[in-house]
Amino acid sequence: MPLSHVDSPAPRRYRPGRRAGCTGLAAARARLAAERVAAILALAALSAAANAASPLYPTYRAVLGTSDLVITALHTTYAVVAVVALLVLGPVADTLGRRPVLVASALTAAMGTACLTASSSLAWLFAGRALLGVALGTATGAGVAVLVERAAPGRAPRASLLATMAVLAGTGAGPLVTGVLADLGSSPLLVAYLPTLALLAVTVAAACVIDDAGAMSHGAPARWRPRVPEIPATVRRRFTVAAASGFAAWSVAGVFLALLPAVAAEVTGRIDHALSGGIVAALLLCSALALPLGYRLAAGVAQAFGLVTLSLGLVVLAASQLAVVPGETLRLGLLGIAAVLAGIGHGLAYWGAAADVDACAVRNRAGITSALYVLCYLGAGLPAIGVGALSLILPLSTAIVVFVLLLCFLAIPLIPVPALATGQRGHRS
Repeated sequence: MPLSHVDSPAPRRYRPGRRAGCTGLAAARARLAAERVAAILALAALSAAANAASPLYPTYRAVLGTSDLVITALHTTYAVVAVVALLVLGPVADTLGRRPVLVASALTAAMGTACLTASSSLAWLFAGRALLGVALGTATGAGVAVLVERAAPGRAPRASLLATMAVLAGTGAGPLVTGVLADLGSSPLLVAYLPTLALLAVTVAAACVIDDAGAMSHGAPARWRPRVPEIPATVRRRFTVAAASGFAAWSVAGVFLALLPAVAAEVTGRIDHALSGGIVAALLLCSALALPLGYRLAAGVAQAFGLVTLSLGLVVLAASQLAVVPGETLRLGLLGIAAVLAGIGHGLAYWGAAADVDACAVRNRAGITSALYVLCYLGAGLPAIGVGALSLILPLSTAIVVFVLLLCFLAIPLIPVPALATGQRGHRS
């Protein structure tokens, strides 16, 4: 999910305490490195847990005898709850500290993952998705804050880049691992989640090494208060352009996560968890790999290139759903190409949007960036529900094509706008 160094709860410059000073500079550096690794692991593990169910959605649908609309609602529950958690619980890390928030979030994610193994109960599945949304929404700011506070002076943008790559890599790795394991075990809805539970246990242990004393010793803990999304009139036009790019990018990712497994099952005539997980992972991992390029480009240029590539991916996705395309192999190949193109476009468009909002948010950064992230989270969920609803009256393949046409109608006219509206350079530190 979307991240930025300004999204973290009131980052402070970290200064090692007495324990680090007594053990020498080498020990202090080793501790800082361990804390960075713990934060990266937490962000990646929680993202993996939140999206691990993706390739299993067709199996849930078959077991429960439900529709694509219910499955997309199940997927979207996590995104909607994460928005509330980000705004209401995210700032708790300023009051309680980063370590307890990350530990509690990993434990909450473990409870949510355990709920997903109850395949016979739709209520337990929704409860599990909600708990995962609470976990990731609450932990996001704390994880980014650890990386930013321990970054060298002037390297906060790089820390933000690393955090976003960790989230996207985890989002892609989760479905890949569960998909492979689900095809290997006789109880796919149980076996597939065991590595996720083990990773969350490791995350709890790793988060315990984070020392809040060095970052929070400079003043009293901040008073907790929810974030309030707010967009000043002076930046509203620029924000709207960036938000549209971010919403479009996450809409594509959300539809892939929620419905790509069902699409692949229609193409092959069978449920193939590993195949579905692999295609979804390709999108998210390509997005993560595209971030360093976006980091080097001007924000508007990154958005423009991202929207172009995203549109190309959508066109290929629509082509894979046409009845005139012969053969299972060709259609699956088109799905894979669509995932790669959409992933690259997603990474560039989202990073450009976040960097653009970061640059224009001279005042009230927390309110402006929170507004962007609310829209990105909703983009990851609501359009997927729309496609699921369409699938009640249209074939799923036709509903996907309608989604592609609508999103291209939004994205293509927007392509030249970010580059014309912004002119700042990319990060080159």
